[in-house]
Parts: sequence; structure tokens; C-alpha cells
Amino acid sequence: ENASGDYVIYFSGPPQSGGPETSVTRLVPITPCRVLDTRQAGGVFGNGTTRDYRVWGSGLDSQGGAFDCGVPETATAVQLNFTAVSPAGFGYLRAWPFEKAEPTATLMVYNTGVSISNSVALPVCNDCDSDFSVKLYGATTHLVVEVVGYYKSPRQ
Repeated sequence: ENASGDYVIYFSGPPQSGGPETSVTRLVPITPCRVLDTRQAGGVFGNGTTRDYRVWGSGLDSQGGAFDCGVPETATAVQLNFTAVSPAGFGYLRAWPFEKAEPTATLMVYNTGVSISNSVALPVCNDCDSDFSVKLYGATTHLVVEVVGYYKSPRQ
């Protein structure tokens, strides 16, 4: 953590041209804010279902979340907590940046009777209709996602 209260995240690899400062991204923690809740909007996730969501700007309440979580349009990525709520059986889900290829890595595995959470940092698409995609495999579940921080360029 630096003097301004931001967290400094260093990504591995050589620095970009212009010196090491260009390869630094800062995490700005925020009060957890719900960006989506399928119990409030969209309904339960089913096997093979893919849905796209936003994390910045107003109108997140149409996804079952708060109206606006305060993530600026200039954010480069967000820190999200995913929770599978009341799963009907075994399943797993994946999340990835909007308009990118679905990863082979699983974000979360869930099972009957256990509401389980996991956290992930995802890049956002500032010029897109959505910021991230989620796909469910297996038994149905409700999904709750909260943003707990955003990443910004050191030049912001």
C-alpha cells in the first residue's frame, strides 16, 4: 500500500517501454457493492447458459445489483467476488472479459446445499456493451457478484 491508500500490483515480466512505472496497475479498494443478483433479475442460471454483465456506470439494478457501484469508466480491471447461492447440485462456472475467448480454467466449483464464494480480477471493456461473461456448467444455481475494488493506470 502506498501513501495515497492505493495498493500497487506488480505484474511479472519485463517492464514496458518508458520504464517500470508503465507496468504498474493500482488497486483501489471500494466498499463491496453488488453488481448482479440473479435472485432479483435474470433468474436462476441453467446448464450451458452464458450471460454478459456490466460493472461500471448506472443501471446495474437491471442486473439485480445496486444502481451504480462507483467504478469509473477509466478502470482497467475490477476485483469481483462471485457467490453461488442455493445450488441444486454439482456444477462449476467460468468468468472472463467480454468479447474474449472462454477460458478453460474454472472460477468456482459448487455443490448442493453450500453457498460458496471465490474472487477474481477481470479486465473490463470500456467501449463494450458488457464487461464480463459468465458460463455455468452443471446444476442450476443463483449467482451474486460484488465488486470490491478496481484497478487503474498509474497515470490516472
